[in-house]
Amino acid sequence: MSPWFDRRPGKEEAPTLLTLSAEMRNPIYRYTLIEDQAVIMSVAHLPVEPGLLQHLSSRAELTTHKTKICLEIRQDALAIYYQENKLGFRILDFDADAYIKYCKSAQRRCNSNYMLVIWHPQAGLWPNLLRWLEAYWREETEALEPAEENDFDSTKACAHLFGFVINFRIKKRNASWKDVTRLLGGTRGVLEASDTTWL
Repeated sequence: MSPWFDRRPGKEEAPTLLTLSAEMRNPIYRYTLIEDQAVIMSVAHLPVEPGLLQHLSSRAELTTHKTKICLEIRQDALAIYYQENKLGFRILDFDADAYIKYCKSAQRRCNSNYMLVIWHPQAGLWPNLLRWLEAYWREETEALEPAEENDFDSTKACAHLFGFVINFRIKKRNASWKDVTRLLGGTRGVLEASDTTWL
């Protein structure tokens, strides 16, 4: 017998998850979706959500009626998944492509609880950093936060560049990203002179 409802004559349909009140649904979502540790995001699996949300969005064998219910449940559960899980982005050499793609996939996700893990720079930093700065300029992502005392010097320097970009946008409302890159060129020269990994 289908768990969705009982088709036998004289039997009422069994209640589905969506017929429950939000006060009853939300604890079920939390039990199923909330992880104890940060969910590490990568370009490879974005924007697919793991666990129940992925299951509900990929059940091609379901009938149309059941598929519709699954998609409704998925939409209902998205807010809890993104707001109450901690999402992690590993950023190696300031390559923030996974984070940028995540933010672009739905702007409301920028309000998620997330952390950025900056790995020690190795090489090819400037093009990676420029992509992130441009996404920030276009208000598609958040900035690199001011560094902690024990962070690498290059991380501290880059955090200031995000401040420069936002201040320039506020003061020069008609400026283009091309204008910003011209001004950032001098900064690149300073970074390269102090650390060859910026070449």
